[in-house]
Amino acid sequence: MRAYSLRTGKIPLMGETGAYESIPGPQRAAYYRAVFQAFRPAGVPICVWAYVNTFPFYDAKQGQWKPGMLGAIGLHEPAARH
Repeated sequence: MRAYSLRTGKIPLMGETGAYESIPGPQRAAYYRAVFQAFRPAGVPICVWAYVNTFPFYDAKQGQWKPGMLGAIGLHEPAARH
């Protein structure tokens, strides 16, 4: 990917990544972390797909991010609301 970026001046996008809702939260966060850590060093952004339904990353009913998900992709993890 680095060679491609250097040759073309374009940055690829790792799109449509996600972990199904049937997988426990900690394992889903580990998946997102692994994808993020695989692509981040090459400067390739990732796109979390279907983040409010099939691959829940955000809880739309509660209006908050699922625990551990933002941190898994290198973003600030807000304090849990009660």
